[in-house]
Amino acid sequence: MTVRDKVILVTGAGRGIGAAICRRLAQDGARVVAAARTTAELDALTEELRPFRDDCLAVPTDLSKPADIARLAETVRREVGRLDVLINNAGIAWGKPTAEVTLEEWRQLLAVNLDAVFLLTRECLPIFQAQGSGQIVNLGSDASLRGISGTACYCASKFALRGFTMALREELKGAGIRLNLVMPGPVNTTICGGAADRWDLIQPEAVAEVVHQVIALPPTADVWEVLVEPGA
Repeated sequence: MTVRDKVILVTGAGRGIGAAICRRLAQDGARVVAAARTTAELDALTEELRPFRDDCLAVPTDLSKPADIARLAETVRREVGRLDVLINNAGIAWGKPTAEVTLEEWRQLLAVNLDAVFLLTRECLPIFQAQGSGQIVNLGSDASLRGISGTACYCASKFALRGFTMALREELKGAGIRLNLVMPGPVNTTICGGAADRWDLIQPEAVAEVVHQVIALPPTADVWEVLVEPGA
């Protein structure tokens, strides 16, 4: 199956997994709406996507700000008029002992990893419900399933994301809206501040391929959750 001509909103699109997802979907003909905080990264991404779709949309968005989230959803309504898939990909992590995490850092992490998912999902649900169709793909982590030393706050947010996804799936049964959770293990990105130079880890393109497959499934099949681990 293909994602051709689907309108797909991707958060955290400026780099890493989000940028890889945008590239993979655009290559298959999707119209991507890319949201990220850094305008320069979005500009570079839209140039990459132009050979595949010249109508992809870049929307600078600070997901820690509710007003930016509301503006993002309104931009999709105004500029595109419909939405087929929401991919809640954006996330941050603190790789340090819990005793060293400040309350400000805790709240910032929850604002991006949980509040933004809730707020943007709430903004997009009326679009899906009016259409009678839609799909939400949330990017969790292997930290949605197990505790990982030094990342207790991140694990808490990803456990909560899994619960939110599972409960919302039950809430929306029969509404024509699919809920999926993709849970990558360690990925070669800069999420914890390091360089993206670890070729022994999962590559962002591999996660993007899984997301593409989840979206491209026919209506007669669905994958609720998928765990992606590094290869042997």
